[in-house]
Amino acid sequence: MIDPAIVGKRITSSTDFTVNQDAITRFCQAIGERDDSIAPPTFSFTFIIAAFEETLKGAGVDWSRMVHGDQRFEIREPIKAGDKLSISSTVESVRSAAGNELVTVRADIEREGQEIIHAWSTLVVRG
Repeated sequence: MIDPAIVGKRITSSTDFTVNQDAITRFCQAIGERDDSIAPPTFSFTFIIAAFEETLKGAGVDWSRMVHGDQRFEIREPIKAGDKLSISSTVESVRSAAGNELVTVRADIEREGQEIIHAWSTLVVRG
């Protein structure tokens, strides 16, 4: 069971993430996107998940039963090759539904101190 006391917990990743063109190109190829001049919105999930794992550490999350339920983005500026990004994540809610536990986590991505993306994911721990 996910500890509901985790709601509000915020972690800022201890290391920045530097985006390289090869990673963007490979991601674009994997999803069938031809334009790799900027990263597609879902590219950010490739490094956000580590921040979510760090934020949820010790909260009773059984990662072997975890599936990705929902995701949405607020994009102020796209991610580009060469960007050095810092990531914070915050647990926004924990709830139960249909025998499953759902946790919503928000990631805030900054480039040079400016917020460029907010990303929300609802993670489902199957019951």
